[in-house]
Parts: sequence; structure tokens; C-alpha cells
Amino acid sequence: MRIDRNLAKQLYQQHKGKFFYDRLVRHITSGDVIAMRVSGTSPRNSIGSSRLWPRLEPDHQPIRQKFALSDVRNVAHASDEDVANYELTLFNLL
Repeated sequence: MRIDRNLAKQLYQQHKGKFFYDRLVRHITSGDVIAMRVSGTSPRNSIGSSRLWPRLEPDHQPIRQKFALSDVRNVAHASDEDVANYELTLFNLL
């Protein structure tokens, strides 16, 4: 699917006013995405932190470290539980 600017702003509303907010909105609206609901702790560990430095050894890198271009231009979005249900409603995934 494609995320339009309005949906992107809703998705990242908790970051509004932060220096990277516009970059997040611009990046997620720049191409197709796959929206899915994945539960448990393993998916979060597989995705990894949005903080890409220091780089881990190649055999232990989560997907963000393997494929991200920057902290904002990465390949996965993950949410903490307190925000996840709201975000899932945006994509009709509840």
C-alpha cells in the first residue's frame, strides 16, 4: 500500500515537533509499504533499535542495521504496546 501524508502524520503524531518528524513523514510516504501486525518480543528484537550506531557484527545485526540508510530512512517501523493499538486501527489491522 501507499501511505499518504495525512496517514503518515497520524502515524507519527507522537513525534510532531521533534527535529526528525518531517523526515519520518517524507520517508514513509516515498514508496510502497507492507503493513502487518506481528506480536511478541521476537519481532521487536529482529527489527532492532532505530539507533544504528555502534554497528554490531554482521552475523548479529537486526534488519534495521543491515538495511537502513539512516536512523530515519530504515526498513521497518515498530511500536511499543501503548501506541501499537492506535496505529493498528489506522491500518485496519486490529
